[in-house]
Amino acid sequence: YDIINETISKLKKDGYINRELYIKCYVDDAVTLSNDGPNKIRKNLSKLGFFDDEMEYVTEIEDEVWLNKLDKIISKKINSNHRYSNNKLKEKLLYDLSNEGYYKWMIEQVIKSKEFKEDDTLVQKEYDKLFRKLSRKYDGSELSYQIKQRLYVKGFNSNEIEKVFLKN
Repeated sequence: YDIINETISKLKKDGYINRELYIKCYVDDAVTLSNDGPNKIRKNLSKLGFFDDEMEYVTEIEDEVWLNKLDKIISKKINSNHRYSNNKLKEKLLYDLSNEGYYKWMIEQVIKSKEFKEDDTLVQKEYDKLFRKLSRKYDGSELSYQIKQRLYVKGFNSNEIEKVFLKN
């Protein structure tokens, strides 16, 4: 045991074991290399055995850094969205990014600043899928009702739904 304690004290003296430096490097890497938000970084550090008072460096990072990071993530998600309506996408972004450790106010602020494109092809694709599925079971006004109801559940608004029904 003496050699272990001696080695640890030598490593500390030489600067190889430094909790504060480790936290700073960990946080800087997490900010630049991952999509983790401040809460998730703090949680990961506590799992590694660090205490809350040691994690002050996370709070020293300016909100602007987190907002810019969120802006990039949300822009990428909006551009790659080929599945969700705008309302569902906003819900999904809020849920997913909250789980990544970002504050709700930050996510909402960035989402509000973004412009979501109206994509009629998404509504049409969902309509076609529902029509194929439900036309075996329903017909006439009951079919229309069932399709509209399910499109509302998927997050499409009434204007988008009415446009699709006028086309078909």
